[in-house]
Amino acid sequence: RNVLRVTYRDAAEFAHGGSDTRTEGVTIVRAGSAPAIDARSPLRAVLAEGDVILAVGEDSLTARRLLAETLQEYPIGATVSLHLLRRGTEPHVAAITLAVEHGESLLVTTTGARTKSP
Repeated sequence: RNVLRVTYRDAAEFAHGGSDTRTEGVTIVRAGSAPAIDARSPLRAVLAEGDVILAVGEDSLTARRLLAETLQEYPIGATVSLHLLRRGTEPHVAAITLAVEHGESLLVTTTGARTKSP
């Protein structure tokens, strides 16, 4: 099973008529006292609390297309692209590799990041 080891909520949960009305993607959030990004996750170098994951590969994340389900469609060890949005910056893409840890699964490496071209 592929996982990211991050805590997130659907971006639509935050679209309450404020300046950000985004309804696609998932927003990386803190869950109580637990950090938004697990200390063992190599994604700490790629993600920050408040970032939005818009898509995995060509699969946009929506209320009907959930992150956890989308990750399971990729084989362990596959390299996939996360399409990310950080407040105040341009959307960008980070290539990551899905892998197995201790007989379970974990998204383990970042293979690179680039700015999304227009």
